Amino acid sequence: MSAPLTLTTTHRSLERDADDLRLAADAYTAFVERVEPGLVALTVTADPDEATVTFDHVFADAAAAEQHLTTAADHIADSFAIAETTRIEVVGRPGPRITGLLDANWAAGVAVRSRESVNGFHRH
Repeated sequence: MSAPLTLTTTHRSLERDADDLRLAADAYTAFVERVEPGLVALTVTADPDEATVTFDHVFADAAAAEQHLTTAADHIADSFAIAETTRIEVVGRPGPRITGLLDANWAAGVAVRSRESVNGFHRH
């Protein structure tokens, strides 16, 4: 059985308006819940004082995370109009597309962290 992969991203509203960001997060959440069976959990948290939203994705495996970049591409692209990415963290062994995403964001000045999981379990 392949290991799960966790992808956490934090985004700050360009307009310092948490409401627009939360509406976009609601639409994104409804979409990925409906069409991504490999995304086994998603938690979205908001910090209105910082006008940020954080997405904690748990994918069944690295392949599901790679597919997410294609499936959610339009939602991801649309988010650039209202938010900037401030942090990305991956736990697990990412595939080449996620690794490329980490590298590109790091080069753009985003705080990036990647760690391999050394122990734990995952239930479906």
